[in-house]
Amino acid sequence: MNVESAGRERQRNPEHRVVITGMGALTSLGATAHETWHNALAGKSGVKRVQRWDPSQLPAQIAGEIIGDAALPWLDRTDARSIARFARFAVVASAEALAQAGLLEHTS
Repeated sequence: MNVESAGRERQRNPEHRVVITGMGALTSLGATAHETWHNALAGKSGVKRVQRWDPSQLPAQIAGEIIGDAALPWLDRTDARSIARFARFAVVASAEALAQAGLLEHTS
């Protein structure tokens, strides 16, 4: 069985199903999946001139940048500060997905 036929077999097997129960997003278009989707449908762009540092010496000065910080209200300040910024984004988006799926009672 080659890779292509294995893929077709997997698609036909009803035991292999995926169910999306919750979504989370923290993007340059919004702080939640709903806000991101709403702004994307409205035709808004999250791309603009970089604000976190001076990009004037770079050939590209625009980016889809997340302005602000990702709050982690369920952690104390010291613990929250020890988590890298990109990881805080992942935790916030994951918490949104878990809450939407009904697997997380609250995030604050």
